Amino acid sequence: MKKSKTTLSIVAVIVLAILLVGGCSKTRSNRVEVRVEIPEFSAIPFEKFDKVIYKDIVVEPPIKNYNPVDTLHTFFLNDLGKAINKNIEPWSDEKYGDGKLPPNSLIIEGTIKMEIKERSKIEEGKDEKGSKKRSFINIQHWLMSISITIKNGTDNNPLFKESFEEKMAEADPNSPKFNFDNMFFNVSNQLVLKLIRAKRTERRYLIL
Repeated sequence: MKKSKTTLSIVAVIVLAILLVGGCSKTRSNRVEVRVEIPEFSAIPFEKFDKVIYKDIVVEPPIKNYNPVDTLHTFFLNDLGKAINKNIEPWSDEKYGDGKLPPNSLIIEGTIKMEIKERSKIEEGKDEKGSKKRSFINIQHWLMSISITIKNGTDNNPLFKESFEEKMAEADPNSPKFNFDNMFFNVSNQLVLKLIRAKRTERRYLIL
């Protein structure tokens, strides 16, 4: 089996380090630190596909007084495209319906399920005279469960499938946009980390 370029480069660095310290036999320590650059990892080889298409994710049940479609479009059509270095276009029934998918394409789809529970709690404060007072306020507990699938458009086989969950306790019932966007921001970061990991440098040690 042929060795990958990454393996060969790491071996080359280690061999070079050994050669550099090989002549120094009278040292206080026989352990040498080597910094090795680890290339980025991608769960899907996006560069091998001609098109990446985002199929609108449905939020169920709908959130009262807020439609997050703009937030979802901003991430999947813009931010995610920059992360994978690929242009992502929106799904069109006219272009891609009835099995009209272009060859060598990827389809991003999924679901977001929301569970919002409301209850009352006692809040302590002070009145205008500075005296302590107690009042009841309404709060909500939010739970976001999101499932993302990326399929090969040619054979419809899933290449990536992950589920994420995010919670927000004591959320403000009057701020549904803030609540959803804040939770989705955390989930979207997790998704990007699952899809692609940035290039990094790690410390390795050689025992001589």
